[in-house]
Amino acid sequence: MSWGSNESGELGIGTASPSANKLSPVESYTSGRFIAVRGGQNDMYNHTIALKSDGTVWAWGNNEYGQIGDGESGAINDRHEPVKLESLSGIISIDAGSTHSIALDQDGDVWVWGQNISGQLGTSDNTNQYTPVMLYGLPKFQSIAAGKDHSLALAADGYVWAWGYNMEGQLGVNDTTNRNTPVQVLSPSGAGYLSNVVAIAAGTRHSLALKNDGSVWAWGSADYGCLGNTYTSGYYSLPVETYSTDSMSYLKNIIAIAAGHEHSLALTNEGNVLAWGRGQYGRLGNNTSM
Repeated sequence: MSWGSNESGELGIGTASPSANKLSPVESYTSGRFIAVRGGQNDMYNHTIALKSDGTVWAWGNNEYGQIGDGESGAINDRHEPVKLESLSGIISIDAGSTHSIALDQDGDVWVWGQNISGQLGTSDNTNQYTPVMLYGLPKFQSIAAGKDHSLALAADGYVWAWGYNMEGQLGVNDTTNRNTPVQVLSPSGAGYLSNVVAIAAGTRHSLALKNDGSVWAWGSADYGCLGNTYTSGYYSLPVETYSTDSMSYLKNIIAIAAGHEHSLALTNEGNVLAWGRGQYGRLGNNTSM
């Protein structure tokens, strides 16, 4: 089911125009059981990708930079209903950035396609890819995440890799230089690498990691406090530990994390949801929009 803006066909209902926006859920034009769906992080070039239980990937919406992955690009090739990406199979996870897409297969390999101006595809160049390509020479991965213009992948050994846009330190490599090949996220001290990670999340301009001890670490833009380290501006190019609600101790007993546009979320082992960062539009769920 999908609802909201449909100017580029991102709802997958066969039409595209402002008049086709939907204020309540509608079914997209495909059958089968979906197990995951992701929406692109862009106000203009909206696209959607979805994963079926049979390991196939489907995409629809804006295709300006080839983020649909069907071999075409440009607004004239927007897809108003789901199309199957024939080159992908055995996929277990997907995510969508601003104008790029990423998938993880059952063998632990990462596939990427779409815009690559900031190196967000990790293909060692800045060439857009209109069909999925696999990244070579990397370890096997267990999960992936896409930010606006950067990407993250969690290796099976608990180390985090990052690539793409880095002007606010969201790659966690102690500088602000973009990377068009994957690099390992550094430790908080900058000596060695961030380790024992069990989950990752990518926001618009920041990144999060959950360690096996239940602690949360963040890096990138600190605007509006989305890193949870009491700072509300600037950036951190190395991981910093996120504070608890008392702003004195650190978060513990976290079992899941998520990152959005200038805000972050965490789930405790008691089933409570914690939120921090920008509260505009009520995204923190605390009955305010500040």
